[in-house]
Amino acid sequence: MSRLSSIFLLLLSLLAIVFCDDPFAVNTAEFTDNTNAVFTDGGPADGIIAAYGDIDSNKLTDVFVLRQDGHIMDVYYQLTDGSDTTLSKSIHNLSIKRDNDTITSVVPGDFDGDSQMDVLLTTKQNGKVFDTTAPTSVFVYWGQTRNFKLDPITTVSTTFQDQPLMMDFDADMIPDLFGEDVDGKRQFWHCNDTTKRTFQSTEIKGDHDPLRIPNSNSFLDMTDNYAPDLIVTSMSKGRGQFEQWELFDQRQSWIQTDLYAIPAGNFKHIGQSAFADMGSKGRLDHLLPVCEDEACTKSYIYIRRGGEKSWSLFYNLQEELLNWGFVPPQVQVAQWANVPITLRIGDTNMDSYPDIMCVLRSGTNSTAVRRVVLLENKEGKTLSPDWDIDALNAIKTPVLATFLDLTRSGVLDIMVVNQTKPDQQPQICVIKNNFVFDAYSVKAHVLSGLCFNDCPELDSKPFGVNQPGPFIYYKTTSSTGKLQCGASTQLSQSAYFSLQLPYIILGLGPNPNYVDSLTVSIAGATKRDTPNTRQHTWMSIIPNSELIAIPYPPDEPEEWTSVLLITPGRSVLLTGGVLIGTCVFMAIVVGVLQLLEKREDDREKRQESHRFHFDAM
Repeated sequence: MSRLSSIFLLLLSLLAIVFCDDPFAVNTAEFTDNTNAVFTDGGPADGIIAAYGDIDSNKLTDVFVLRQDGHIMDVYYQLTDGSDTTLSKSIHNLSIKRDNDTITSVVPGDFDGDSQMDVLLTTKQNGKVFDTTAPTSVFVYWGQTRNFKLDPITTVSTTFQDQPLMMDFDADMIPDLFGEDVDGKRQFWHCNDTTKRTFQSTEIKGDHDPLRIPNSNSFLDMTDNYAPDLIVTSMSKGRGQFEQWELFDQRQSWIQTDLYAIPAGNFKHIGQSAFADMGSKGRLDHLLPVCEDEACTKSYIYIRRGGEKSWSLFYNLQEELLNWGFVPPQVQVAQWANVPITLRIGDTNMDSYPDIMCVLRSGTNSTAVRRVVLLENKEGKTLSPDWDIDALNAIKTPVLATFLDLTRSGVLDIMVVNQTKPDQQPQICVIKNNFVFDAYSVKAHVLSGLCFNDCPELDSKPFGVNQPGPFIYYKTTSSTGKLQCGASTQLSQSAYFSLQLPYIILGLGPNPNYVDSLTVSIAGATKRDTPNTRQHTWMSIIPNSELIAIPYPPDEPEEWTSVLLITPGRSVLLTGGVLIGTCVFMAIVVGVLQLLEKREDDREKRQESHRFHFDAM
């Protein structure tokens, strides 16, 4: 029996070695070009990615693409067949064509509260996309999900000074717009009649500095009160600054509560603001890319950490990347699309520290080269470039790059727009993230909930209408026993190809524990130094799951409901394999022992039958 026990322990150890990874292995991500497999209509697809959203309410994220020099908008529908995910525009052939002007941005949203996705387009006159003095026109194409149509069309205004921000200024869970008209008046635009689908403007009284063009206005919580604030990028005496506005109960209006300038320095180019919890501390930091010279050979990333009042240098590209810097916002990069310097935020290795992806350039003449570079976040202290991603390095002339969770697994893939020559159509490439280590994440998707229980025009409950501004905060215990937390915001920006996803993915690292608590908050008026009451906390969330939050009724958070979709991680499957293998092995051992015992009993019976019994004499 001792020999059988030794064999059992040996085989059990071998099973553990085969099925289990080293728990202290380094998180790594491997990327491969998956373009031809993803685009069923033939890849790579022509065009520039403009936005994301679930326009057909099938709970999959579709891709809005601009083509033909900005005169056509197409929708690539996401489809799944088992583990395979594809994008196809030929499923419903939903397109918008504008020959007399150029589409500059696409903003999906539910602007009339019927839980059917509408599409907002901003346009400029042909040939004036880069003219900052030319007005911007804004149109809303009303969605008919069941008929796969975008009709009728409402003109919001033809006198915007720049692209507007989608936000919820009156906290009614119906997206509104913030911007400035050509006369310099700041206004909110909201759909005041959802039946007639007309828009009304509300002017913000007082004297204000002009908005910076291009703007990176944002709608997110920067005051740690769980209520989204309005962060406005403006100009004062030729220098950029940021205004912070909050919505208060006592006046039911937006009030400016803070003002801070850009980092000190003589910068020739200022990129788009980005916001992320870089240190995994549960507070959002403000990131700003800048260039000191016209050619961006001296490029920097500054950070204003949550709760602090000053900027600090986060990353010096000139020192760390030698001759590489940001791509200056010039016409030759994309002839008909205004793509400013932008940082894309996403946790590609799910270590709980969001990484940064950007397009960089080396050289200043006609021989200059561009590359998509992933800057890995090192615990919020610095960044480390990953130069060994062959799939990204093979794309020689990228215009922009963005993230998308194609497989709905919580792992972020990369989509890159590449334009070989200025006079050729740009093409979209898909780089798949083959994550080789089983870390964990939690995915959150916050809806409006306006017609979740009764949507007369829909056959299924809508899980995908874009909602701007919700704030997500989680707390859990790390694998080392320490408190771990993180925060993010949903759709805080909408202008200038911000390309934010309509959901939030927060990495948890190699931590299989339950998420102790996950708090979701939505837009709402507050009192000074008082947290937003429109928040709800869910306890004990399973890692590698997607929480779909339905905040209805908005003012009764205790009544909010949720849907939890679980995606088993690799370690969960391996653990199941080890468990099944162990059970099978133990069953074999028990069977062998039972067989041996039976044979022993039979032998004893035979010996007993041949034994001479003296009692019988």
